[in-house]
Amino acid sequence: AGGPSQFETYDPKPEAPLGIRGEFGVVKTNVPGVWFSELMVEQAKVMDKLAIVRSIHHNNNAHEPSSHLVHTGYYKRGPKGAPNEAPAIGSVVARLRGPNQKGLPAYVAVPSVVRNGRASYAGSHNNPFEVIGDPNDLQFQVRDVAPRVSVDRLDDRRGLLKFLDDSRRLFDLGGVADALDKYNQDAFDLITGQRARAAFDLQLEEESLRDDYGRTKVGQSMLLARRLVEAGVTFVTVRVTGWDDHDNLVAKFKKRGPVYDQALAALVRDLNHRGLDRDVLVVAMGEFGRSPRFDSKSGGGRG
Repeated sequence: AGGPSQFETYDPKPEAPLGIRGEFGVVKTNVPGVWFSELMVEQAKVMDKLAIVRSIHHNNNAHEPSSHLVHTGYYKRGPKGAPNEAPAIGSVVARLRGPNQKGLPAYVAVPSVVRNGRASYAGSHNNPFEVIGDPNDLQFQVRDVAPRVSVDRLDDRRGLLKFLDDSRRLFDLGGVADALDKYNQDAFDLITGQRARAAFDLQLEEESLRDDYGRTKVGQSMLLARRLVEAGVTFVTVRVTGWDDHDNLVAKFKKRGPVYDQALAALVRDLNHRGLDRDVLVVAMGEFGRSPRFDSKSGGGRG
């Protein structure tokens, strides 16, 4: 989120003038003739497993409508911060396909939902399950995947809820009760099942693999995304925000770029090692790129 610069990531333009190419060097990838920014050194090693798409284009330079376009296929016309006006792709997948394994959500947001990433008129039960929390935190626990009371008491509560729902259904003409039934059943399966609890448990991963992803919020979020998809979640978003670099771009990218680079390269390697690359599509993109002019007067940034 924020419009990550293409020049400092996948399209460095090393032969352009300094005012265009910026202040970082380049690195050769393992595909002849393809160069990345020097900050993308780990992804450069797995370029043969990537596809750089340079044809994506639209004509809006505002974050909100552009983000809405990326996630839904439509520009947003309402005010900034307003709810989606169309369903995000994850919610469409949740509605039309559902989870690949019973007892898991179809759509998960790690660590929180992306802007314009909700269900809109596809129905609130197709909103993402939000992890809420930093997967790199030593005390990290996912809410709502373990019962706080016994299963017997949960069954009692579900029975009471069903009685109330059956009574309300007599007056329901809009299908709301059916939607709530599905939502409640999914929630019950989630908090009582072992599959979800194991899928969200990063402690089950080898320490060396966790190190490969990076002991960062971004790194452990991407590792968690792989665990979830492998377990049966159909669609996962990993929110990596803060790329609105109008100024001080060099210092910000030195801190943020390698963290993202390490995590995404590790994800690609991990998926290929497990044979999941044949079944899993990874898309890494922002709502737009940045201006070709590197403005040194503003502390070094791109519009």
